[in-house]
Amino acid sequence: MLFLIAKLQGRRRWYSVTLLSLAVVLGLALVAPVPLVLRFAEHSTEGRLDVWRETLPLIAAYPLFGCGLGGYESAFQRFKTSGLLFVQDYAHNDYLQLLAEMGGIGFSIAAAFLFLIVARSIRASLGHPEADWQWIGVACSGALVAILVHSVADFNLYVPANACLLAWICGLAAGIPRNAAVGNEPA
Repeated sequence: MLFLIAKLQGRRRWYSVTLLSLAVVLGLALVAPVPLVLRFAEHSTEGRLDVWRETLPLIAAYPLFGCGLGGYESAFQRFKTSGLLFVQDYAHNDYLQLLAEMGGIGFSIAAAFLFLIVARSIRASLGHPEADWQWIGVACSGALVAILVHSVADFNLYVPANACLLAWICGLAAGIPRNAAVGNEPA
């Protein structure tokens, strides 16, 4: 199947990859074991919506530079109104966590860097002259989107293995040559 998709050009290839990805996800959803389905069915937001809502005043209190990396837990105590007996060390949302700790300036720098990396990988997947780099672009794009979506509902970048994986994917995407003339340079 991938061999046939590799022969397609431009948007037809992109649409085919998207359709194949959706088919795989749908297939996995249909054949998922019952215990896995039940595990996802029993989970709620686990109080995350309250934490997210209570993080907004923390972000407003330190809008430019944030409360400092690693300072979320101590700074959050002042704004916490729910689950008072529990220690809240993470916002369970990487975006809110980074905004609270790095402020608007630090968050903007990180977001601009990530935007450029995602744009480069998508550009390579859509139109790089060499098929191998197109597939690397597709892989990097998919991995980056997965991490960015997961970051909405969890603090996965505070797990060192996930942060290292994101750095590796960003490095791979940044190393994609821009065109065939640059292809001779080391990636």
